[in-house]
Amino acid sequence: MYVCIYAYACQTACQTIVSFPNPLGFQLLYPLMSSTRQRVLALYKELHRLGRDYPDHNYDFNGRMRRMFEKNRTLTDPAEIEQALRFGEYIKNETLALYSLRKYRHLKQRYDPPNRDS
Repeated sequence: MYVCIYAYACQTACQTIVSFPNPLGFQLLYPLMSSTRQRVLALYKELHRLGRDYPDHNYDFNGRMRRMFEKNRTLTDPAEIEQALRFGEYIKNETLALYSLRKYRHLKQRYDPPNRDS
C-alpha cells in the first residue's frame, strides 16, 4: 500500500520515471538521476572528506576544491565534463598518496631504531 502511494507521488512529481521489479513483486518507481551527476556528487563528497585531514591547514583544501567545482558548474560539453572528472579523480588519488606517505613517515619515525655508529 505504502509503495503504491510513494510510486504515485514520484510519478506525479518527476518527469523521468524508471520502473523496475521488486523482489516482492511490486513495481517501484524512482526518479532517474544521471550517472554523471552521481559521479560528480560522489567525487565532491570524497574530496570534501579527504580535505578534513589535509596536513597543511593554511592550504584551504576544501575552499579550493569548492571553487573548482563552482567554476566547472556551467560545463555542458560531455568531453569537458569527463576531463574535469578525470582531473578530480587525479586530485583524489594524489591526496590519498600524500596521506599514506605521511602515515608511513610517522610510523617509520616512531618505530625505526636510530642508527648507532659507534
